[in-house]
Amino acid sequence: MILELEGIFNNESGGYPFDYSFDLEGGELLTAHSFDPVSVRVSGAVTSDAGAVSLSADAVYSYGAQCDLCAKEFTDTQEVSVEQKLARSLEDDESGEYLLIPDAVLNLDELIRENIFLHFPMRVLCKEDCRGLCPVCGADLNEENCGCKKEIDPRLSALKDLLI
Repeated sequence: MILELEGIFNNESGGYPFDYSFDLEGGELLTAHSFDPVSVRVSGAVTSDAGAVSLSADAVYSYGAQCDLCAKEFTDTQEVSVEQKLARSLEDDESGEYLLIPDAVLNLDELIRENIFLHFPMRVLCKEDCRGLCPVCGADLNEENCGCKKEIDPRLSALKDLLI
């Protein structure tokens, strides 16, 4: 969604609410996983208060993936919140607090897409306490205890003798 913000920057309007959806191609998520196209629902507003223009948006999306630990297919829903101050020009801003929009046109899809990428989990898990697969027999430890004996790292076997 392209937002024309000239009126807000010129204090001609107090706000610009939005509520829409767009598709995020699954391949755009640069992970080891493949995703189907993901529908992103975005709602929020651009507001002006005493000349300060700010954007507040919430993006909700669902995706299907394979768990990194147990390899089960699952779906999950994530929410990303974006709070950003906007400016047409800056004299000196080294803090990165403002997003510069010199032509008063904001591509909201790009901003939301960037924030989704930044907040996407490094490890995709089916549930927070996923126990994964047994390294010996391959049993799903979420469903059963396999009874396999854990192998001791040979470099640490001398410590085992101290405990006996």
